[in-house]
Order: sequence, then structure tokens, then C-alpha cells
Amino acid sequence: MDKELLYDLCLFSENHTEAELTLYLDLFGDECLIQLFSQFPMASSAEIPDQLMQSILDIKSKNATFKKIISEKALHHFEMNIGAGEYRIEQKYAQQYPTDRLEATRAHFNIFDSSHAFDTLMIQYVVLSLKGTKDTADVFITLDFDVPWEEEHGCKMLFKNGEFVGYE
Repeated sequence: MDKELLYDLCLFSENHTEAELTLYLDLFGDECLIQLFSQFPMASSAEIPDQLMQSILDIKSKNATFKKIISEKALHHFEMNIGAGEYRIEQKYAQQYPTDRLEATRAHFNIFDSSHAFDTLMIQYVVLSLKGTKDTADVFITLDFDVPWEEEHGCKMLFKNGEFVGYE
């Protein structure tokens, strides 16, 4: 994918600082809505900032480093939630782990490591925001997932220039 194709796929706002597109994301094996926000107009493909383009390519591709980070953070989010909440556990898991509610919960969700956690993520949308000056702008990425352990709020991960910042 190049800037010309990206530009053609985008539906821009009147001032060309916001855009939406739907892309198939190899990393997640699904189509996803991507929202772009920039302080700088993107009135032509040449005006799409390189940082924004690279972020889209990282999300679209099967970037192993990015996948590893997302997997680890998904497991962390899962562990935070199962440690703090009460879940209705299937009887067979409650019987299998009668003294260890956390293990019963892991078995219930079939999440024992980061790869299992990643496999349960269902990408809903991606937001890319460019903030700063045109030459030194930071790219903020929000990944919004539906997850089985947090049906009400899901899991939103925030990245700044490719580095994990936290959960929203």
C-alpha cells in the first residue's frame, strides 16, 4: 500500500484533517474501521505524513514486534480483570480447580498465556491521531477490542509512536 492508494480509500472531512477508511488488517485477520485525525490538512496523497503512513502499515501488516506487545498487554489486561472481578464459571472448571478461582477463570476463558489472550481479541476499530508539528509529530494509536473477559467495556490500548502507553 502506498500513499496514493491510502488517499483514494479515505473518506475525508471538509477540511481534510479527519478521514475514515476500512482496511483488512493481516495482524488481526479481519476488516476494521480506521479513523485518522491530523492537525495538518491531507488535501492530497503527498500531504499524508510519513509517520501516519508507517503506523497504518504497521497495523495492517503482520508486524511480529507489534503483535508481541499487543499479546502481552492483552494478557496483562485479562489478568487485571480476572483478579478484580467475579465471573460466573462453568461448573466443570469450578470442580476442576476448587481452591484456585483464578485458574478456574483461566480455564473458563481458555487463556493461559499471551498467545491465547491475543487469539481472543476482536478488533473493533483503530484511531490514529497525529499531534505536534508536521516534522516532529507524535502518532497516537488507539486499538479498540471486544474481549470475552470484559464484555461491557472491552479493551482499549493506547500507543504513542509505537510504544505502549496504557489502557483507556
